[in-house]
Amino acid sequence: MKTSQSFRVYFTIKSDKAKDGRAPLYAAVTVNKEKAFIALKQQISLSIWDFGKGAAKGTRDESRTVNAYLDEVRLSLGNCYKELLLKG
Repeated sequence: MKTSQSFRVYFTIKSDKAKDGRAPLYAAVTVNKEKAFIALKQQISLSIWDFGKGAAKGTRDESRTVNAYLDEVRLSLGNCYKELLLKG
């Protein structure tokens, strides 16, 4: 019998660690109800972070750059998860 697996990635910031209006970005990875936070070593302006979407809002260069980076991270983490599933 095959058991179901759950996998989810979302992004957040730690506004309590903000300095000069910028906060560190984190990826939150959940696998089978176990959550881990990964520091992405990137900073983002608090004014452009959308907590509801877990992404930068707007069309400014910073927003586009951050969102492209988040897409790359999401894809990379998804590929790692698939690889681990294949290895069993």
